[in-house]
Amino acid sequence: MTAITISDQEYREFSRFLEAQCGIVLGDSKQYLVRSRLSPLVAKFKLASISDLLRDVISGRNRELRVAAVDAMTTNETLWFRDSYPFAVLADKILPELAANKRPIKIWSAASSSGQEPY
Repeated sequence: MTAITISDQEYREFSRFLEAQCGIVLGDSKQYLVRSRLSPLVAKFKLASISDLLRDVISGRNRELRVAAVDAMTTNETLWFRDSYPFAVLADKILPELAANKRPIKIWSAASSSGQEPY
């Protein structure tokens, strides 16, 4: 089995596409994420390689493929408690310390569905 690779150029082009289409900023070192999420689409859409997939997605030749690729790259879960560690620290350490001070606290929660949640 051949290893699935993405060239630096392909990664940069796909990263720009993804940011322009849905505001997702991948950064410089998420090739592994692109490979793992898009590789299943190569077989599903009967493409020869991930390079072909990226080319077709970016060019817009196949709308169904483009939608599938964007869907594969998004986190389709918007649960507030999705990541338990920050809330465990809040409950076990931060809130008890704040309560010990017996002063009022203010908690700001600003929802965002674009991936830039401020918390």
